[in-house]
Amino acid sequence: MKYKKEIVHIAFTLIGLLAISCIGFAKTGRVARTTNRMESGIQRIMNELQLTPLQKSQIMQIWRSSVMQIRAIRKSPSLSPEQKKEQIIGVRKVMRSQILVNLTPDQRIKLKRVWAGVKMKMGVNILRRIGKELALTSTQRTAIAGLIKNSIENAKTIRNNTLLSAQQKRDKLKTNRMELMTQIRGQLTPEQQTKLDSILAKWKKHKA
Repeated sequence: MKYKKEIVHIAFTLIGLLAISCIGFAKTGRVARTTNRMESGIQRIMNELQLTPLQKSQIMQIWRSSVMQIRAIRKSPSLSPEQKKEQIIGVRKVMRSQILVNLTPDQRIKLKRVWAGVKMKMGVNILRRIGKELALTSTQRTAIAGLIKNSIENAKTIRNNTLLSAQQKRDKLKTNRMELMTQIRGQLTPEQQTKLDSILAKWKKHKA
């Protein structure tokens, strides 16, 4: 499970995203389609959890309210990027806690398994897409796979370090992922690095 989770972190680091971070990223004209796709995904997860009609209604209300709050934060001209980030994190924490309150203990356990599978699929698809777009050679793929493996081991060590606070772990995990990015870039040709920069710039533009 730790391996799968770290693959997801690595994948989203490569394109500057976090799992569910696409909330509010869509531009005008695509907001409705993005929202509909996400609602469809949530509906599938709720069906897998076998939620009651009341639970589904409550959770969708929580999710839609959170989406509106996040969009308002992103559009606020009075907030700095860091303030927006902090407030969005706060909204998502509240959303998660409110959703969990509406689930039974068994449903909470099942949700963790279902969501882990969703994130794993997303992470693998992202890695495949980036590899294809960069046209990596077999040698590059092997080298990068080794770097990812080492990064995963480092992440495990950080998570298991009982001397670190939660914030220290987050900081070290972030540094670990950024170091991985630097190492991966070192395996790329100048042309591939330019292509990677283009991919990152594209996602940052969507994030703005």
